Amino acid sequence: MTSFLLTNAQSPSNSSAILGKLAKRKPKPKHPLKLHVWAGISRHGGTEIFIFEGIMAADLYIDILQTHLLPFINEKLQNHRFMQDNDPNHTSRVVKAFFEELGIN
Repeated sequence: MTSFLLTNAQSPSNSSAILGKLAKRKPKPKHPLKLHVWAGISRHGGTEIFIFEGIMAADLYIDILQTHLLPFINEKLQNHRFMQDNDPNHTSRVVKAFFEELGIN
């Protein structure tokens, strides 16, 4: 968070010297922890939340779908329409073939 020191000094030289000086910021860590979250929602409830580090490649996405989405669909959603964004991992040939093989639309 940035905070400014403001003053009501009358002299332009005083106010320009004080006005706008930034308060010291805490240094950011060189390699902050990054986590990603995947989850599915529907009007019948939600899937389990999957938290992971690193980059999601198509094979990891398929693994997430097999372990989290498919059990949810089989248990709660016999008739469903699966929606996702156009992330390249979601639209890859491998993922499209996975959806076609299992009848996920």
